[in-house]
Amino acid sequence: MKVPEQYRETFDFYVKKGFAARVGYGQRPALLVIDMIRAFTDLRSPLASNLDTQMDAIQRLLALTRTRDVPTIFSTVAYDRELQEAGLWVRKIPSNSWLVEGSEWVQLDERLDRQPREMLLVKNTPRASSAPTWRRAW
Repeated sequence: MKVPEQYRETFDFYVKKGFAARVGYGQRPALLVIDMIRAFTDLRSPLASNLDTQMDAIQRLLALTRTRDVPTIFSTVAYDRELQEAGLWVRKIPSNSWLVEGSEWVQLDERLDRQPREMLLVKNTPRASSAPTWRRAW
């Protein structure tokens, strides 16, 4: 594996400790739709922007993947009602206080038309790549 020289020592350390193994790719694709929730798509929310172009593209992907039985996973971000899980995010971006579990703002945009077999991951951070931040899936 090609590693930039400034990271060589760190990479070698991880290799020595057994943390650099590759597992390869899976056997089939999946579609991840990250945080296309009302807080970000409904212009009544201070967190929102016009994502109609992005939504159109996602809808086209969903139409295709649903006919081919491709697993689809949606995500949302939701904080506890006391905002303890929000940590510094709510201080840095006060309108993150709208992202309270159970509120309309953490619901998927209805244009996605989530199907019963499609998973929803609930996170308590804006990142989708950190599994420890996932609170639950259903």
